[in-house]
Amino acid sequence: MFYDLDENERYIQQFDYSFAVLALLAFVPHNMFPFKRENLKTNLQRIIHNLLAVIVFLSLPTLVILFQTAIITEFWFLGISGLVIIGGTIGVTGISVIKNGVNGVTEMLIINGISIWSIFVTILTFIW
Repeated sequence: MFYDLDENERYIQQFDYSFAVLALLAFVPHNMFPFKRENLKTNLQRIIHNLLAVIVFLSLPTLVILFQTAIITEFWFLGISGLVIIGGTIGVTGISVIKNGVNGVTEMLIINGISIWSIFVTILTFIW
């Protein structure tokens, strides 16, 4: 492993759990059926999907921040710039949630922000 996280190795395990929940989220489809007593299956499916989505969309930025703070002493540029990227992502997503509520655009903002962070960290890792 390129990054020696020393006492923070548990972060990798937490990343694994987060991506396992993300995989589960991918297999539980979202539906737009209204909540009704007759639709127990679709109601449960929607509730499970939404709970998994909340876990994913809260845990991934948190884990990114934990990773960035863990490497900041050794790779200060990567640590600071990664925190700026994820902080901007959280800020823009928060503003979108306040203005528009949780919708597809808000989800895409956080997904794209984490993707940009991931690409940035990967490129810098290969450069160093």
